[in-house]
Amino acid sequence: MGSILKKIFLITMCIFLPLTIFAEEKKSWGITPLPIIAYSPETGILGGAFIMYYYNPDPNSQEQKLNTIRGAAFYTQKNQLQTTVNTDWYFGRGDYNLSASFSFSKFPGTFYGIGPNTSLDMEEEYTPIGFDFSGSFRWKVIKNLYLGPMYYLSFINIIEMENNGLLDSGDICGSDGTVISGFGPHLTLDQRDNNFYTLKGFLLDLKAGLYRQEIGSEENFYKLILDYRHFFKIYGQHVLGLQYLITLSAGTVPFQALPQLGGVNMMRGYYRGRYLDKIFTALQAEYRFPIFWRFGGDLFGSIGQVAPAISDFAFDSLKACGGAGLRFAIQTEPKMNLRLDFAFPPTAFNSTSV
Repeated sequence: MGSILKKIFLITMCIFLPLTIFAEEKKSWGITPLPIIAYSPETGILGGAFIMYYYNPDPNSQEQKLNTIRGAAFYTQKNQLQTTVNTDWYFGRGDYNLSASFSFSKFPGTFYGIGPNTSLDMEEEYTPIGFDFSGSFRWKVIKNLYLGPMYYLSFINIIEMENNGLLDSGDICGSDGTVISGFGPHLTLDQRDNNFYTLKGFLLDLKAGLYRQEIGSEENFYKLILDYRHFFKIYGQHVLGLQYLITLSAGTVPFQALPQLGGVNMMRGYYRGRYLDKIFTALQAEYRFPIFWRFGGDLFGSIGQVAPAISDFAFDSLKACGGAGLRFAIQTEPKMNLRLDFAFPPTAFNSTSV
């Protein structure tokens, strides 16, 4: 696997290095097209393309928010397909914010059951196909504090599943597909110095969603998501970042909407959705440091857990993982990094966490 990752990284660098030579500093707008090349156990080799349009009305201002429209599409060695388009745009001199995201995917995945103690023996493959839309329109209450309504819609159909498995039994909510529709408030307090590459400051993002049959959802449930991040500039480009994430849900929640432990952002080292349940909480620490020129390094570690209810949360069975990464700044203004992470196996921290 190591030789595959090295080849992918070298190929990617050969593509990106010419782009950095012509990068302009302090532009008010720009278009950045990039190839996507990656590898992970759950996808195999992944290839695709990413494009971003960004606009900054005042490039010299430290307080100006960056407006972006981003699109991506990729296909994997395991026949997984996903396309996404999203935007984060500020209007009226930063008084209003529109955030929206749309995605379509056919993404064969793995289901291990629900709960904090599911085993690898419960693994079963299934193939969902569907789309997701989310959008929020917020206005500035005070400096850097935005509040407004959000809406979420998801249509998911499961076209393949293993015979005689948990999903095939029909006992899992959402196993025959589902429609999820809900709305609620979205609050963001963003005190970061840069929302692409933060050196200092903090971000508090709070979403509360009510999903009801009266507005098109097949099931009735609610979900609360709190994401808090704090960044400390130690010196120069040395940065310590802390992130706390908690998701609370209750009601009849389809398994597709249950909080997930694992993925490429939080609890790296676990397959996304390796553990599912109504409650998920995790804490992550990350240390970023320069190496030379545009290269930087990254050390990270996370602990987290899922549970059916807050009262069932068990600290003695926390899941843990960590790793290290290499960063290359393919663009310096705004700063965008090529990211290569190696996550240590969870068994390195806890022999019972698999």
